[in-house]
Amino acid sequence: MKILIWPGHHDPLDGLIKLFTHGRGSHAAFLRDDDRTIHEAFWPRVHDRMVMPHDRRVAEVYVLANVGEQQHALFEKVFDHNLNARIEYSVADLFRYALNRPSRDEHHTFCSRYVMHCLRRVLHPLQMPLCRLPDGDWASPRDLRISPALHLLKGYLR
Repeated sequence: MKILIWPGHHDPLDGLIKLFTHGRGSHAAFLRDDDRTIHEAFWPRVHDRMVMPHDRRVAEVYVLANVGEQQHALFEKVFDHNLNARIEYSVADLFRYALNRPSRDEHHTFCSRYVMHCLRRVLHPLQMPLCRLPDGDWASPRDLRISPALHLLKGYLR
């Protein structure tokens, strides 16, 4: 399982996100099994898109070890299911996160919350890159970036 994290230069909310999360990391997404498609929660809703030149220059690729082939296949099914569910990106949830308020529902999300939600759907709790979160989904891109369970693949997209 590969997770993409942009340490900066992703969108106009970068500075605000880094301010509230106290570190580098302003966007998180998945790299699908074809290594060409990004699966992300970003405006206006969860979607797939091709890796762009900007992503190759800026995004960091992390691998989550000890994910089996069956789990990889299940992630792909979860991604496809979520595309059909048309889960919406929520700027309001970013502010809820910053103010430690609960999310309004499961049909609205932001990038790193979405990554954690997908991970929780597939992985055993001992495989999770983050634990002891106040809400199992409330994580920032910076939190994911510093997880000891995620290993940076330097130059992977270049």
